[in-house]
Amino acid sequence: MKRPILIVLIGYIVGIIWGVCTTVCIAPFIIVFFIASRKVLKFRKNIYRYIKVIIKKETIIVFIVSCVISNIYVLYLNNRYSNLYSNIKEENTIVCTIVEDKKTYKYKVGYKVRVEEINKDKKYKNTYLYLYCYKEYDKLALNYGDKIELKCEYIEPEIQRNFKGFNYYEYLKTKKCYGVIKIKNSKIKKIKKNNLSFIKILSNKIAQIFYNKSNNILSTETSELLIAILIGKDDGIDENIVKDFRDSSLAHMLAVSGSHISYIIVSSAFIVKKIKVNKRKSKYIVIIILIFFMFLTGLSEPVVRACIMGIIIVSAELFYRKIDFLNSISLSLLILLIDNPFAIKNVGLLLSFGGVIGIVLYEKYFFDKFNKYIKKNNKLKDVILHMLAVTFAAQLMITPIILIYFNTVSLTFFISNLLAGYLLEIITIFGFIVLFISIFSINLAKILGIFLNFILYLLIFIANICAKLPFSKIYMIIPNMIYIILYYVLIILIIYLECLSKKDLLRYYEKKIIMLKVKFINYIKKYFKYIMLIICIISVMLSVIKHIPKDLKVYFIDVSQGDSTLIITPRNKKILIDGGGNREEDVFNVGEKILIPYLLNRKINKIDYMVISHFDSDHVRAGYFMLWKK
Repeated sequence: MKRPILIVLIGYIVGIIWGVCTTVCIAPFIIVFFIASRKVLKFRKNIYRYIKVIIKKETIIVFIVSCVISNIYVLYLNNRYSNLYSNIKEENTIVCTIVEDKKTYKYKVGYKVRVEEINKDKKYKNTYLYLYCYKEYDKLALNYGDKIELKCEYIEPEIQRNFKGFNYYEYLKTKKCYGVIKIKNSKIKKIKKNNLSFIKILSNKIAQIFYNKSNNILSTETSELLIAILIGKDDGIDENIVKDFRDSSLAHMLAVSGSHISYIIVSSAFIVKKIKVNKRKSKYIVIIILIFFMFLTGLSEPVVRACIMGIIIVSAELFYRKIDFLNSISLSLLILLIDNPFAIKNVGLLLSFGGVIGIVLYEKYFFDKFNKYIKKNNKLKDVILHMLAVTFAAQLMITPIILIYFNTVSLTFFISNLLAGYLLEIITIFGFIVLFISIFSINLAKILGIFLNFILYLLIFIANICAKLPFSKIYMIIPNMIYIILYYVLIILIIYLECLSKKDLLRYYEKKIIMLKVKFINYIKKYFKYIMLIICIISVMLSVIKHIPKDLKVYFIDVSQGDSTLIITPRNKKILIDGGGNREEDVFNVGEKILIPYLLNRKINKIDYMVISHFDSDHVRAGYFMLWKK
């Protein structure tokens, strides 16, 4: 096997998906499928011989073993979650440790806690919960690492309330979290301080120093943005800025990426070289710095992915091994999924890995294509083409993910990334330098911070302008999963055929390709008339089926406060009665967050009639939002 880790990863992912979608163990199905397919293929000896050449026996064994292991693990975790939900009481005495800094919301504050015991039972030790309390109780002075005892009310997370709507129960699983607890009163007993590992406490203190220094040097807006760019903590950024970054396809800039890690590796290696540490020891120091940086950023999935890949690259140089990017990506994803299999549904993880895989597979392909049509040769052209190639390669892989999770696509992503891409590099490098200087001289840091503040405001301005461009955010119907799978098969096939033009692969496959081409062409020639006839019949049938009257359908949409009803008539007319909405639209936009995604998930991109029962905001505001978007 050329890439055993990749085979293990594929099997592991298949097992996870099976476990997430069903409650049945995959092992019996694999055994039945393997035996049945083996017997069927023995009758078609030519096909069986080809499969034996392409897929080795060891590959199949590794795939099956990893698939079964991950499936059993997911079923075990699902059972553990269900047991906690069914066994825990409404009122509980919990001993826990705070493992994340306080997050402030409009009416409440929240902490992520690691359970030590529940009602003096250690059965659920090391599980995680979110702890919330109203702001009037926010006099507790709880800090990161505090071990506390409190009486609380357990709240089971909600499942989705609308068709393909947000499922808080499943979302918490991606965060390794079992639910939410609310403080019944303000009586909390502090048992111990710094009840976490030394490296976690130290990294949190350094992150707090960065945060405080940044606030002293920059304005509130730019300070929060800088912290998000440098260490991935985007909790404090203004929601309008986050929205602009998302709508302009620049949301990836608010998370630590591979470019950050490359800067850390290069700068660390440079500093270590200047203090005259030998080359081999310097590699170990860089690896230690990368591990520490993971803890500094809170072990978020994109950061862990980038750091693991960085550690693999440095380790390859340390042990004189050739770097294989697919193996590096596979190993980093495998580590994350072993830690939490449900992270497979985490949108941040999917976008991070999707973007990297796209860049690895297609960056050179796009660069060559762009370079082919632009004849002028200079360094600026190469820089621009490289940025465009990276942007298109990443977007090619993540577009279906964005469509599934956010119901939108962008046709202006290359403009925003081209304008903001190199600003991000300046901010990252210069931001770390300014924060490092601020530890020794806050006055010098404030002087340098004037330029940094300007660059950050410029980035915010670009995000705001690009978010308002036509076609920057297009709402679309979410396609069926089969079309998304076909999309990925097609783009993988394109790169595969591109690789076949290389001499080393062409020699190996030459005879097989010629045979397959001849057989395929002969098959098409022989059955072309029948194929065209079948296509015409299917097209006519689909158009006829579309106009056949169907049953009357009435859907009641859960929009929280207020009402909303969708009616689909037998003649396929769509009627929306009310749309829900809040009196304070800045609290939660029902039209954007609930109503539009619901309609798009129902494959509806046009409403024929909209009926308003009365003009209270909780009935009409979301409908106004939809009309405005139209």
